[in-house]
Amino acid sequence: MNDTVWEEAGELAGWQTESEELTRSTALQQVTDQRRTQGKRYPVVLVLTDVLLAQAAGETTFQAIAEWMWLWGRWVQEALAGV
Repeated sequence: MNDTVWEEAGELAGWQTESEELTRSTALQQVTDQRRTQGKRYPVVLVLTDVLLAQAAGETTFQAIAEWMWLWGRWVQEALAGV
């Protein structure tokens, strides 16, 4: 995701200092998972991270993002396991 987006979000939110800004990871962890319990396989943070990485890789459609996640999702999950 573009850092400009985060800067603009900070301006809109009225943050006065950089210390008030959230890291992407912290922001994603604060997202409330509103999915039903049935069928949940992965934490919402992992799903959102996959979507952001797919978009950063140039995928723009739901189908392309889903294919990217199918191809690279396991690798992302393993890479983030230690984080």
